[in-house]
Amino acid sequence: MAQMTAEVSKLLEQSLSLSVEEQEALADSLISSLGDKVDEGVQAAWEAEVAKRLAELDSGRAKTTSWDEVRQRNLAKLPGGRRSDLTRKLPRSNPDRPRTPALGPRFVEYT
Repeated sequence: MAQMTAEVSKLLEQSLSLSVEEQEALADSLISSLGDKVDEGVQAAWEAEVAKRLAELDSGRAKTTSWDEVRQRNLAKLPGGRRSDLTRKLPRSNPDRPRTPALGPRFVEYT
């Protein structure tokens, strides 16, 4: 990974003063601008991880949990007043960007 120059550090400092929505839009734009500039080592590592996880699912070694159970467990960890924050729908920063397809109503828990 490249080192941050003084100019990039200054841009980062300025971006941290933006609202969360502005930061999200900026991050989305920066990531989208990378296009096909993917580190081959990172890509290979992700492909290996995906293959490993699929094999664990196929073999039955991975424990799946329903979304309702995962959500309830995580909501229980939050202070009571914050729970309603998680139930509202958040706008997508880039509605034209395709959504990642869901793997179904169950989630794999890794420990």
